[in-house]
Amino acid sequence: MGLWYPRHINGFSYANILLGRKKYVKVPPGGINKNNFVFISVYALFNLGKKLKGQSWLDVSKGKFNPAKVEGVKAVYRVMSVFIFAPIFWAMWDQNLSEWVLQAEKLDRHISLGFIDFTVLPGQVQTANPIFLLSFIPLFTYFVYPWFDKIGIKTTPLRRFGAGLALTALSFVIIALIQMRVDLGEHPSVWWQILAYVVLSAAEVLVSITGLEYAYTRAPKSMKSTMSAIWLLTVAAGNLFVALINGSIANGGFFSKFTGANFYWMFVGICAVFLVAFIIISPRLKERSYIDEPEDDSEIIAETNNL
Repeated sequence: MGLWYPRHINGFSYANILLGRKKYVKVPPGGINKNNFVFISVYALFNLGKKLKGQSWLDVSKGKFNPAKVEGVKAVYRVMSVFIFAPIFWAMWDQNLSEWVLQAEKLDRHISLGFIDFTVLPGQVQTANPIFLLSFIPLFTYFVYPWFDKIGIKTTPLRRFGAGLALTALSFVIIALIQMRVDLGEHPSVWWQILAYVVLSAAEVLVSITGLEYAYTRAPKSMKSTMSAIWLLTVAAGNLFVALINGSIANGGFFSKFTGANFYWMFVGICAVFLVAFIIISPRLKERSYIDEPEDDSEIIAETNNL
């Protein structure tokens, strides 16, 4: 049954693509466009000696590349100054697929809803994340953000992002407190871990969805695919960070002393450092919003204050 469902869904998707193939807009390949992020950045790095006083290091590329595209690359680097804080979120979020499941094995997973009683498997607890996530997206969009705006607290993307990092740390505080009881031989209720999933899912809305929104509104059309790739790179960086820590623990390295509840407290501390750095740096970030911009990417449609 587990294979039957995805097989038929994939078959339906493939049939849908075939039936609609004549309605697609087919753009013929145009070869390599050298007015892109990599070519412009590499050229600028190898020609830093040509930079004039008061110029950006990327401005040296304007003599060889389309100046509008160079401005687009500048926008990418501005967004990257925010994205640099995303890997810690993904490093911690990934724990709900591994360490949180292992913790769930030692919890009291019996759930009584009054009209029905059942016991969930450790791996089933994490289904709370997509359930809460799908519930929170419209809740935040149509109620939470407008309510804060109404009381005079503007929910800018940077504020949402920072709040998401704070909630990520809070979710791990809950998990660490649970683990402290587990380390004492107790079996806390699984509802406490579900509470952590509530907080983590809210953090995911604030960080992940806001991050993608920020990338798309703060970069020109020509750089949107680049921003998507860089966002995925932050996920990979977070995964790599966790792999290095777990490798160190497995090999008796520096992080091997962080076991039990201390493992989660360590992540709380790391996230707190990132959050403090974000609070200090974010007010100094320059922002430009590219919304419905014309073909000339150098024209700025809107300029906003970041905080």
